[in-house]
Amino acid sequence: PESWSTMSAIQELDLDSNLLSGNLPNSWSAMLALNTLYLYFNALTGPLPESWRHLSSMQVLYLNLSAHTPTPKETKKKNKIKNDIKIIYYQPPKQKK
Repeated sequence: PESWSTMSAIQELDLDSNLLSGNLPNSWSAMLALNTLYLYFNALTGPLPESWRHLSSMQVLYLNLSAHTPTPKETKKKNKIKNDIKIIYYQPPKQKK
């Protein structure tokens, strides 16, 4: 929810496996102390909000990997995210044939 943007002191947020869908809110850029965000196992779509480039404390961002997911470098460039943020994608194990 956008109301979470008032949690300005939160440092780590684990939203893993919460059935989230749609785009991530621009307002979360107000969580200035956030350094780790887990978003694995959700159905999020669209690019990271451009306003997130102001998340100066962000160190690690965990995302799902899909066929349409750009590389971490492309994600940072496209979204103007600072280069020292570590983007880690979850890639499901390959199915045995």
